[in-house]
Amino acid sequence: MAAMKQTSSPASGLLQQPAKALAEILGKLPEELAEMKRNGVALPAPDTQKNLFPLRVTTEIKDGEKFGTLKAETAVGRASWLWGMQHLLNNTAKVLHQHKWTVMHPAKGMTWFTTDKPVIRLNYYKPGNYDFKGGWGRPGGEILFPLSPEHMLYTQIGSRPPARGTRFSAEQTQLLRQLIAEHAHRYLFAKAADADVPAFVERMVDAQVYWHEQDQWNKWHAEQLESERYLFRDKEAV
Repeated sequence: MAAMKQTSSPASGLLQQPAKALAEILGKLPEELAEMKRNGVALPAPDTQKNLFPLRVTTEIKDGEKFGTLKAETAVGRASWLWGMQHLLNNTAKVLHQHKWTVMHPAKGMTWFTTDKPVIRLNYYKPGNYDFKGGWGRPGGEILFPLSPEHMLYTQIGSRPPARGTRFSAEQTQLLRQLIAEHAHRYLFAKAADADVPAFVERMVDAQVYWHEQDQWNKWHAEQLESERYLFRDKEAV
């Protein structure tokens, strides 16, 4: 469930994966092709899952020349997000079963709220020094997922968790509430109005940004469809 919530978040980072994946593919490709040629190995049959990645590869070799140009194109958008979600759920999420999980409670009289980006991968070094770039399997990293006003799914990778039902201290609870708010993409959701939230994150109201975003959404489907038709033109799976 934590992996699914991570993939459903609009700013989960999945849209950043295509560029990284493309760099890895191109870095390995020349050596792999040369090795296959030396060993007389035929090109493998197309992989259905890999065919879902929005990548168009073309070659150009001018007449009479030995070498040419290999061109790879991709786009950050709907298809790359869907591919990244599938990749995470089929591969990366497997490591979650190796962790020791527990359910933690807030301090008495305090509650959790949640956001549109609820799964937090926390690297906490010392007070005031932390980031949300933790890996799914990085030792010492913490993964937090608010489930309700009273429950938080929690693990510290590589460590034995506190007993189920343990409460954080008031200081720890307030810090985690701040981290939850800071990690939000745009929206916070709470059982009731929370007076602390304005101190955690500043609310922004901007009509120009709003109408620009609406304009982008109105164009979204047509632009994505055009991009996907181009990138998947020569693939078996469209």
